Amino acid sequence: MRFVGSFFLLFVLLYPSLAWQQTESGDASQERTSSPYHISDNLYIFMHAGPGRNYRILGSVEAGTAVRKTEKEITNEFVEIVDDGGRQGWIEAEFLSSQPSRETTIAQLQDDLAQVESSISPLRKQLSNEQQINATLQANLDDAQAQLTAAQRELAKIQSLLSKQNHDKEMRTLMVGGGLVAGGALLGVIFVYLPKRRKRNSGWID
Repeated sequence: MRFVGSFFLLFVLLYPSLAWQQTESGDASQERTSSPYHISDNLYIFMHAGPGRNYRILGSVEAGTAVRKTEKEITNEFVEIVDDGGRQGWIEAEFLSSQPSRETTIAQLQDDLAQVESSISPLRKQLSNEQQINATLQANLDDAQAQLTAAQRELAKIQSLLSKQNHDKEMRTLMVGGGLVAGGALLGVIFVYLPKRRKRNSGWID
């Protein structure tokens, strides 16, 4: 009798688990999964064979792991998921989140930042090259401006020298002309006042 009683007690304890596993295998072909979920920010949680802690532990799922939630949901405490390795089991619903974990978000942001840096790097190089070109053009422009200023100063000197030479030439012309006029006038006066020569008598007496 003791043996029969012990067997009956063992059967009562194991029956829920065996019955659930049979139901689970029967519904596997009709199972559908929903959009991705994530394990919330904990170290890890256990995955059970059924919707309760008394079911066999199939393994653990690390925080931040992307999982899929199936439509099997017996109670509000446990939900069935499929992890990224294809394992299927039950976890406590409070650890399932529709938002990515901080680690996943940070990793995604780091990847996005790396992509942005990668796309910006050629632009930075192009900008640096253009800045160097602009600096060279500016230096050439400064040199050309300095040469133009020097040429303008030299031109001003030449124009001043030419103006002075023209002025001196005009003065010399005036002086020469004035000298000629004065010389001519002087000669005219001299000719006026020169004594006239008397005519000689022919020698005939009237």
